[in-house]
Amino acid sequence: MALELVTVSVDPENRDKINSQLTALMGNDFKIISYSCQEYAHLAEHPEKVVLLSAPVVRDLIIDHVPETCTVFIAKRVINPKALRRIFSIPPGSEVLVVNNLYKNAIEVVDELNALGFRHLHFTAHMPGTVPDKQYEYAVTPNEEALVPQGIPQIINLGTRLVSLMSIAQVIFHMTGGRMGESMIYERYVKYLVTLSSNLSIKFKKRMLMQRQMNMVLSAFEDGAIIASKSGRITFSNSAARLILHEAQLDAKNVCDLGLSADILEPGSSFIVRGNTTIYFEVKKLPLSEDEYIFLITLKDVNRVASIDKEYKKFKKVQDNAAKFRFKNILYKSSAMARTIALAQRVSQRDATILITGESGTGKELLAQSIHNASLRKAYPFVAINCAALSETLLESELFGYEDGAFTGARKGGKKGLFEAADGGTLFLDELGDAPLSTQIKLLRVLQEREVMRIAGNTIIPVNVRVIAATNKDLHKEMTLGNFREDLYYRLNVINIRVPPLRHRTGDVDLLLRTFLERKSVPSDVITPEMLSLLEGYDWPGNIRELKNIAEYISVMYDSTPVLADELAQMFSRPGRAARREELPASVAASEAGGTAIQYFRSSAMGGDILHILEVLRKAREAGLLMGRSSIQKRLRDLGLELSAQQIKTRLDRLRERGFTISSNGRGTVLTDKGLDFLRQGAE
Repeated sequence: MALELVTVSVDPENRDKINSQLTALMGNDFKIISYSCQEYAHLAEHPEKVVLLSAPVVRDLIIDHVPETCTVFIAKRVINPKALRRIFSIPPGSEVLVVNNLYKNAIEVVDELNALGFRHLHFTAHMPGTVPDKQYEYAVTPNEEALVPQGIPQIINLGTRLVSLMSIAQVIFHMTGGRMGESMIYERYVKYLVTLSSNLSIKFKKRMLMQRQMNMVLSAFEDGAIIASKSGRITFSNSAARLILHEAQLDAKNVCDLGLSADILEPGSSFIVRGNTTIYFEVKKLPLSEDEYIFLITLKDVNRVASIDKEYKKFKKVQDNAAKFRFKNILYKSSAMARTIALAQRVSQRDATILITGESGTGKELLAQSIHNASLRKAYPFVAINCAALSETLLESELFGYEDGAFTGARKGGKKGLFEAADGGTLFLDELGDAPLSTQIKLLRVLQEREVMRIAGNTIIPVNVRVIAATNKDLHKEMTLGNFREDLYYRLNVINIRVPPLRHRTGDVDLLLRTFLERKSVPSDVITPEMLSLLEGYDWPGNIRELKNIAEYISVMYDSTPVLADELAQMFSRPGRAARREELPASVAASEAGGTAIQYFRSSAMGGDILHILEVLRKAREAGLLMGRSSIQKRLRDLGLELSAQQIKTRLDRLRERGFTISSNGRGTVLTDKGLDFLRQGAE
C-alpha cells in the first residue's frame, strides 16, 4: 500500500504545482494529498501522517491546525527547470531585478540563478515595498508579478518554485526509515532532466545549462552518482563518486574499467572493497525512449550509511522525548481547574523550577508537558522519569549517567544521563516524594550548581535544564518524618501548582466521561441523568484514572442501559467504595505506583495466584468476554492451579481495590487498562 504524504501550500496554484511535481517524482510508492492554507480543516483527517509545508509562512498560518501526532517538514524551494529557457531572451550584461514575496527568498533565487551558470546577467534582489535605486529593463520573479515595481517593461515569470530534491529525500528517508531515498530521487529526477534536455534547443548554451543543472543536483548528495550511456561510457560523475572510488577523473571512461563488477551494466546491487573502503553500489537502467536508455550508478560508502543510521537514531530519540500534550488538550469546565490552568500558563513563560502537587491520577504529567510546550524551551527535549519506579542505584544511573566500567553490566562507552539528555529542555521528575534521601542530596547539588558528574566520572558537565517535579505526597509531612530533605523542598518549591482532585472539579465528570466514551465509539446518550447524578456524587479517590476505568466498564456493558445503571449503583454503594484517598489502607494507596504494587504482590503469599488470574482476565478481555468466578476457577484448574471459590473472591477483591479490575454482580469481571499495564510490568 502506498505511503501517504500530505502537503500544504499558500494557495491553490502552488498546491497543484507541488502535487504534480511530487506525484511525478515519487511515483506509485507514495500517495500525495495536497491542500492550500484555506483548506486547513482537512488536516484533521490525517493524524500521524508526515506533513510537508511549502514555506515557513505556511507554518505560521496553519501550524495550530496540524494534528499533534503529525511529523512536519518545511520544504526548501528551487526554480522549475522548465522555466529556465525564458531567461535566454535577456541580452547578456543586462541588469535584472529579482522579485519575490520576501527579500530573503529573492536572495535565494539570485544565488540559485548564479549557481546555474547565468553569470552573464547581473541580478539584484528586490526588497518588497521599496523603490529600486535605478531603472531596470528586466525583472525575474517566481510567480510574484504583482510585487514587481511599476515601470519595468519586461517581466519574466519563472512560475511556482518547486520543492527541492534535498527536501524530498529527507521526507522519503523519514517515511521509509531509509528503505528508499536518494536512489529513488536519482532515478526519477535524472530521467526527468535527460528527457527535458532532449526537448530543449540543441544550442550549445542550453546544453551547457542542463549539464550545469544536472551537476548541481547530483553534486548536492554526499553519495556518489555516475551516469553512463548504454555502451558504458561515463557522461557525468559527481565529486563524491570520484572520492569514493579514489579516481581523479571519471568522465569519458567506461564503467566496465572501474573494477566494480563484471556485469556492471546489468541492473542490481552489490558490495566491493577498494583499499580500506567498503562500497555499496546500485545500477539502474533508465529508459529515455523505446531505443534509448542510460545507466545510473549510485555509490555509498558503508561508513556513511552507518553514520546516517546513527543520526537517524538521534533524531528518533529527540522525537520520542517530545512532549505530546498542550493546554488545549486538557479537558475541563470547572472553575477550580480553570484557576490551575491559568496559573500554569502564566508561569510557563518563566524559567523557574515548578513543583506540581496533587493526588494520584489527576494528570500532573499532562500539565507538565503542557507547561513545556508553552515555554521558550518547547523546541528542546521533554524528558520524564518516575522516581518511584526504580531502585536507588538504577535511578541515579538514569539521572546522572555513568562512565565506561562504572559497574557490572554497564554499557560499553558509558551512558548519558537524563539531565544531559534534557539539556536545553525540561526534565520532569514524577513521584519525587518517593526518591531515596541519598538521591535527593545529589539532586539538590545539580539544581544548585546546574552541573552534573556521571557515576565513576571525574568531569563536570554543565547542564541547562528546567526542572518540573511532581508528587502525590504531603512533602511537609514527609519532611517531619525525615523522608524528604527540607533544603531540596525549598529549592523545588519556587512555584507550586496544585492540581485539584476530580471531586473538586464541578461539572468535569460529565465532560470527561462523555469524551472517554466517544473515544471508544460509545454514544454519549448511554449516560442517563440518574447515572450522571450517581457519578457526580462519588468521591473519586482514584481521580481521572478511576473515571477512565468506569468509562471502560461502561463501554463493555452499555448494550443494556437499565441494567448498567443498577450495576453502577451497586458498585458505588459498596462499603468503603467512596472512601477518601487518605482513608484508604496504606497498602492500597501505595499500590498506585506500579513498581510498589508489584513488590507488594510478589512479597505476599497470593502473589503468584494474582498474576495467573490477571493472565486469565487478559485473554478474556482480548476475546471480548467477562469472566465469572466459576469460569476463572475452571481456567486456573486447566493451568494446574487449584483455588477455592472463596480464595478466588479474596484475590479478585484485592485486584478491584487497586483498580486493576471492575466487577459486577452476575456478569463477571473485566481487566482494566491499569491492570493490563500492571500485568506487563509483572512479566518483566
